[in-house]
Amino acid sequence: MEKEIKNRVIGKLSAYSDEEREAITEYWTKGEGLVQIQEWLSDGLGDVQIANNIGIDRSALYKWKKRTPELDELFKRERKVSALELINATF
Repeated sequence: MEKEIKNRVIGKLSAYSDEEREAITEYWTKGEGLVQIQEWLSDGLGDVQIANNIGIDRSALYKWKKRTPELDELFKRERKVSALELINATF
């Protein structure tokens, strides 16, 4: 099922069944999807760009971050790394 989820445009999560929404959320907040999000963050993408890449709107991404400590921590950690790299690059 992961391959199906990975390759489809998701759109409004409310259009999916509870089971499908759970599988989509699980994919992007754990494992392979989380690794992809980390790569996007490392590349400097913002929340809106990441949400667009996943196929959801920004508000859904914010909900995921609130409900998933691992995802929230990843965003915070990668933002700190990016800020430090920017500071170091300017000196």
